[in-house]
Amino acid sequence: MSDLGRKAGLSLNLDGVDGCVVPLREMVELHAFWCNTQVNLAMNFRDRQALFWNFGFPLGFAVIFSAVFGRGTAQERWTVIMQIVAITLASNGIFGTALPLVTMREQHILRRYRVTPLPLTTLLLSVTFAQLLLIVLATALVIAFMAVLLKVPLTLDWSKLAVVVLSGAMAMLALGLIVAAVADNTKVAPSIAQLIFMPMIFLSGATVPDFLIPPSWQQVGEFLPLTHVFRACKAIVVGKGWDALVSPTVALLVTAAVGFWFAHALFRWEPEEKLPTPARLKVIAATLLVLAFPKLTDTTLAFLFKPRGIVVIYAGRMWDGLSDRLREQVTVVIHNGRVVKMHNGFVSASRFARVVDAKHLTVLPGLGDAHVHLGSDGGFAFAAIGNEDEREAMERRLLGYLRCGVTMIKSCCDHTDLVVRLRDREKQGLLTAPRLVVVGPAFTAPNGHPTELFFWAPDIRPFVRQVDTPKEVSAELNDLAKRVDNIKAIYGRGIGWFTYPRMKREVLAALVEKAHQLGLKVTVHTDTAEDVRTAVELGADGIEHGSFANAIDDATLQAMAKRKVIFVPTLSVAEGMRKAGAGESLDDEPFVREVVPKEVRESLSKGGWVAMWRRGMQFSRWDERLKTNMENVRRAFRLGVPIVCGTDAGNQGTFHGPAVHRELRLLVQAGLPNVEALKAATSRCAHWLGIDAGIIAEGKSADLIAVEGDPTKDITALAKLRWVMKGGQLVVQVK
Repeated sequence: MSDLGRKAGLSLNLDGVDGCVVPLREMVELHAFWCNTQVNLAMNFRDRQALFWNFGFPLGFAVIFSAVFGRGTAQERWTVIMQIVAITLASNGIFGTALPLVTMREQHILRRYRVTPLPLTTLLLSVTFAQLLLIVLATALVIAFMAVLLKVPLTLDWSKLAVVVLSGAMAMLALGLIVAAVADNTKVAPSIAQLIFMPMIFLSGATVPDFLIPPSWQQVGEFLPLTHVFRACKAIVVGKGWDALVSPTVALLVTAAVGFWFAHALFRWEPEEKLPTPARLKVIAATLLVLAFPKLTDTTLAFLFKPRGIVVIYAGRMWDGLSDRLREQVTVVIHNGRVVKMHNGFVSASRFARVVDAKHLTVLPGLGDAHVHLGSDGGFAFAAIGNEDEREAMERRLLGYLRCGVTMIKSCCDHTDLVVRLRDREKQGLLTAPRLVVVGPAFTAPNGHPTELFFWAPDIRPFVRQVDTPKEVSAELNDLAKRVDNIKAIYGRGIGWFTYPRMKREVLAALVEKAHQLGLKVTVHTDTAEDVRTAVELGADGIEHGSFANAIDDATLQAMAKRKVIFVPTLSVAEGMRKAGAGESLDDEPFVREVVPKEVRESLSKGGWVAMWRRGMQFSRWDERLKTNMENVRRAFRLGVPIVCGTDAGNQGTFHGPAVHRELRLLVQAGLPNVEALKAATSRCAHWLGIDAGIIAEGKSADLIAVEGDPTKDITALAKLRWVMKGGQLVVQVK
């Protein structure tokens, strides 16, 4: 012991740890911090369990994952590496922190600390910092090892990855400190750590893709810190900017701070100290809170960053969604995401306002698509692109809609639990996406359409509900009523050579009646004029497709006009089917190259079974069918039937976003004036979907787009999109 230590009368001697004979009375806290960091590093390298969880476990997973998942594109291989990075953070942070601390308490090492002037905060910080160094070392080893095994290009943004790794590590360390506080001994500690660790690695997507996890468990995964770590890592892999990392990073750092505070409050020096029942309850509450904090913080950040300022738009021309002509030189004032005032001419803006100069552009409401299938891409690439899971693929498609100026859509027959979560996240401000209306599963006859499309699904109930009696209808609607926004029924036998069972008339009648009692609109998929007539007679609120097979009679169209039954003709899907069948390139259509992945576009031109599918699907007849329904649209408009833009996007050759521009072009070709076609995609679509947008008027949501040219005279001017605003916030800007 040094002379200074003898004079102090107190010292700490840990055999085998060089330089750690420390005079504590006169030692500054910084000296204590560094010395104890060295102690904890030594303890970790001595402890076999800690060595395994710090290095052996992640490197073992690295070997397995490299062998099993090590093929594919560079982006796919980097995603595999990010899986192991997430596992490394969790194993090192939880086990690597908890086990050495519990060992030190069990061996009475912490008792020696207790009688010294060393503050508990300094001790815990030194433990945390030591483990953080080990995590950084282990992560670097994993990345280097797997980069060599998988032969990936070193093209990541390393600064972003460093931020995510450090924030994720801190959150995992906080959980490890809580485990150390609650575990009585080294036999119990691994079991408690496993209770936290195993759910995180399986529900975060780091080991099991989202689409293989039951929906209820996916919701649990949303509250786990590792979910946010892995999503942030994947955002880096696909090249997203810093804005995609702000929310998860802040959430993880707040989680770390809260966890550290709880660990400090619950810390025990002696193995004989037992946690009383109230303290154990605090431990449970602390653990649950720390686990949930990323989700809670994510929601809070979305609320805090929700646009609340004043935005002033100087519009050279403006179409409000209702009028038959443009207004020139209009000032639109937006506050808290809504239009609050409109002035003729360009009025001076407050110095606190953000000014958007659109003096050379036409400003109009955002577009809508009232019939989409988010679960498919529109090609023959049925699997997600690259290493995407189903949720990520849907989020990509939603961004594609915004890029095309589409700010509201209605999802039909997609996985109900998945699209409901997307809708709710968009409403909470957690997801950049169009406003989303959810129909949920389609109601159809047993083995009716579209059951044949979901042969691959182990359970088709999230997509389709098969009903054969009014009693079954009532039970299914009661199950769905509080989760979906509309109901869709399939009433048709198909057209051409491929037919399927049609719902009984009395079953459709019961469905419409029950849905209306529950306050839900009913839209009906029809194939023929007869189907349309029956659906209208039974009280349907909307008709999807109409009839590609034959002419809808005037009496039915007049009844639709009288009752304001919405007609969503989906002309674009017929043209898409025809082009896909003919093998025509779709790349020259507006926005296709920008928002549709190359794999999807190329899948439409490949041979093999795709060519066989083309020969069997009578694609040559889609030209005739398109003409038939375009004539139905022309007559429906002439008789006063309200027509709404819907594309059936997700079918072959009908892409999410670009299809809206095709549909508007086809509506104009069918006889609608440009302004009426625009209304079909704006004010009328918003009214049909129940969305408080589609019109530029005081009090309405500021969902706007700006284009070059005048779409009231040339509908193709919509393709010259310059920016998209949703809720007063610019979400797309084209330079």
